[in-house]
Amino acid sequence: MRQTQKVLNHLKITGSITNREAILDYGIASLTKVISMLRADGYIILDTWRKHPITRNNYKKYWVTDKDDIVREGKYSDGVL
Repeated sequence: MRQTQKVLNHLKITGSITNREAILDYGIASLTKVISMLRADGYIILDTWRKHPITRNNYKKYWVTDKDDIVREGKYSDGVL
């Protein structure tokens, strides 16, 4: 399975993903690149910077607004313009 499909499946199940999850769960070393590819393909994926409560390290969390209906930009949920 391609990395883009793994991330899409994860977003459909959980609604969000972090770099740590991508590395540990799927062996994806560059989630940023995968997210960029999905966005270039038209998927609407939002992000925000977070701070780990214990280590205080900054990390980015990516999410979709509706995990049950991940759509591409410019298309309705049924896939028709």
